[in-house]
Amino acid sequence: PGWHWWRAPAGPAPHAAASLLEAVAGSVVAGPAWLRRGFGRYAGWHLRQELEDLPPRALLQIVADAWEAHRRAPGTRPIASGEDTDGAALALFCAELELRAAGRRLFEVLPEGPLDAAGLREALAAVDPALAARHDARLAYRGVLDLDACLGRAGLRVVAVRVPRLGEDALRSLFGGATLEGEPPTVVRSPGPLRPGDVLTHLRGRPVRRMADVALHLAGLDGGRRVPAVFQRGERTRRQWLTLPRGLDEAGAVRFVLDPEEAARHPAFPFTRRPPESPD
Repeated sequence: PGWHWWRAPAGPAPHAAASLLEAVAGSVVAGPAWLRRGFGRYAGWHLRQELEDLPPRALLQIVADAWEAHRRAPGTRPIASGEDTDGAALALFCAELELRAAGRRLFEVLPEGPLDAAGLREALAAVDPALAARHDARLAYRGVLDLDACLGRAGLRVVAVRVPRLGEDALRSLFGGATLEGEPPTVVRSPGPLRPGDVLTHLRGRPVRRMADVALHLAGLDGGRRVPAVFQRGERTRRQWLTLPRGLDEAGAVRFVLDPEEAARHPAFPFTRRPPESPD
C-alpha cells in the first residue's frame, strides 16, 4: 500500500505489466481522474524501464511519443479535466524534472499512504513553492504542454524528424519478403530466413516497440544501405542485415524525438539510473 504499489513485482510481460499497473492506479490514488490516470501511466514508464532494462534512448522516445499523443488530445480542455492521460503523465514528468534538478525525486517526496492531488501539491510546495505553482499552471493550461520549457533542465529539446513513408511493398522488401505486424513487430508470414513468430527488437542498435519505429530509425538514410537488425526467436537472438529499399518517399510523416540523446544521462532526467552503492 501507499504509492509504493508501483514497485510491486510483475510478471514477465513488460507491456502487460505496465498496462495492468496503469489500470489499477485508482485503487491507491485518490482524487481527480487526471491524477489517477496520469500517475498510473507515469509509474508504468518507470516499471517498463525496470522490467525491460530500457536504455536512455528508449525512455526518451517513450516521452516523445506521449507528447505527440498529447498534442492530438482535445486542445481546448486543460489537463486537469482528466481526459488527457498522456498530458497528465507529462505534467508529473515535468514536476520530477524540476525535483531532480533540486536533488530530489518524485517518489521520494510523496507521503506514504493513498496519494491525492492536495498531497501531491503539498509535497511539491515543500520543496519549492514556485515548483508547485508551475505544476498548477500546467494542469490548468488550455493547450499543448510546453515540454521544451521543462526539458531544458536536462539539456533536452523536442525535435521534429521527417521520416520516410514505408508502404507494404517497401516493408516486405526491407524484411526479405516477410510481413511484420503487431506491437512489438512480429513476423506473421515469411518466405525467407525469417520465421513466423520472430520478433523485431532492435534496428540500427535502437529499440523497436512498434512498426512506426522502423521508419523513425531509418530517417535520413539512402536507399541501398545495409542496416543491422536483431530478432528474437524463442530463447535465441538472431542478428540479420537488412537492405533499405531504393526510391523511398522522403516526404513521409513527422515524428517527434528528444535530442540530444546523450543528455539523458543528466542527473535531472527522471529515468537516469543511480550508480550502484559501494559495499561497506
